[in-house]
Formats: sequence, C-alpha cells, structure tokens
Amino acid sequence: MIFECRPSAELSHYVECFLLQRVSNSVSYLPQGVFDLLINEGPLHDGSCMQTLAPSVWLMGQHTRMVTLNAQHVSWIFTIRLKPFALLPFSQFNAKEIKNALVCVQPHLQSTLYFNQITELFSKVSSLTAKELLLACVEVAKRWLIEVIYKANFALPELFRGQANAILQRRGNVTIQQICNDFSLSKVTLGKHFTANCGLLPKELSRIWRLNYFLSLEQQDNNKALTDAALQAGFYDQAHLNREFKAVFNIAPRAFFSSQSYHHGVIEHISNRFEGRYDPYRR
Repeated sequence: MIFECRPSAELSHYVECFLLQRVSNSVSYLPQGVFDLLINEGPLHDGSCMQTLAPSVWLMGQHTRMVTLNAQHVSWIFTIRLKPFALLPFSQFNAKEIKNALVCVQPHLQSTLYFNQITELFSKVSSLTAKELLLACVEVAKRWLIEVIYKANFALPELFRGQANAILQRRGNVTIQQICNDFSLSKVTLGKHFTANCGLLPKELSRIWRLNYFLSLEQQDNNKALTDAALQAGFYDQAHLNREFKAVFNIAPRAFFSSQSYHHGVIEHISNRFEGRYDPYRR
C-alpha cells in the first residue's frame, strides 16, 4: 500500500506529494514526467543496469522507461515527488545528464541532519502506524526543503512551467508545433527549454503523459475496450498504443494490468495530476 501526503501551501509550487511505501519484493516506478527523491531504509537493486542502491538519498531523473527496484528484505521507501519544473535542491545536477538515471545525492547534501532524522524514524517504526511514520517523515522533509529553497534563492522557471503545463492540460495529446505556436517559439528553442529544465524533449514528455492518460482511463473503466481508451487518449489505433506502450513498459497494455508492475495507487497519482489535485494552492 502507498500512503500519500500533500505538501504545505508554501511547498505546493515545487512538490506534488510525499509518499511512503513498504516494499517486500519489488517496486515499479512508471514514467510520469516528475523527479523523485527516494530515501530507502534497505538496499534496493535495479537489475536493468545492475545498480544497487544502498540506504541513502537518491534522485531519480526523468525516465522514459519503467524502473523496477528489487528489495533484498522488507523495508520502507519515503519519496519526495518534485514537479517537472522543480529540480530545486540540486542545481549541480544537469537534468539531461541524470535522465534515466538514479544518482546518490547524499554526498552533495550540506548536512546529513535531515536524512539521519528520517533514518531514525524508520528505526522507530514498531511504535508508529504507517500514517504516523509518513507524517513524521514529511515534517522533517518540509524543514529541509524550505531551508534549501531559501538558501538557493530558487525561482521557478515560469516559461518552462507554462510549456509543461500546456502539455499536461492536453493529456499529452498535442503537437510540438501547437506548443511552439502557443508560446511563439521555434522548435529548437522549445527543445532547449525542455532539456535544460527537465532533461526530456517535448515529444518525450508528451508521449509519457499520453500513455499516463491511457492508464488513467483504463483504470477508471476496466470494461472499456482497449481500442476505445487508446483513441480517447490520442493514439491513432490500438497498434499505435501497443507500440508505444511496449517501448516504455516492455509489456503489452493488457498484460500490464495483470502484472506485478501494476499498482492501483500509482495510477491514482496519475489521475490526481491530470485532475489538478497537485496544483499550487494559497496559504
């Protein structure tokens, strides 16, 4: 089960949500057009690139493929989910260079105080419920993020934010030329904005959110024919959906929903994004 907590108003411009998950076997991260900061209690293994994630703080860059992490034993993962335009704490990382990568960021932290506090909370889990553990971790993360934002004097890239939101609002079903027309930019300039700020090309982010929208539609009505959901999501036909789906998930759409990679809560997060539930709100 995934437990979720929304950010405070002052962080809602940068953070979508905080997540806590107990992993007993494996956990899959679907491409969603966001950055994830993971704090893992136990070691995790990414078999696709033969990488082991020791207990630490890890930054997951934008990814164009599904990432599955295997746990050696039952453990907790606390996640801070950053918005596509808010790679805020780590200006030393190039968004393009961390694309499809998991990077240990603990050595780059000015202080390990907050990480140590969350690690200590993991050790007290026997006296806390999962929701209590999540809220305690969130309080620590909030103090850290607010400190980072003010120290870095971080300002959101408003132009890129508008461009990314234009794709999100259309559920990825938009041509690059339409975005260029909306913002009076050339394709080259638009591409530079995207790779600099999130590491993806506009067409890659559009493809991710179009696939995400299909997943959301199919979960909302699992009696809907795949072809109908594919057409509603903006694919030409089911063959077009199958081709793009397999390229990202390495599995056919129908098989995905009966696989271990499918998690109802993950698709709920996708639906929340499309429905504006992670939009900033006033204090």
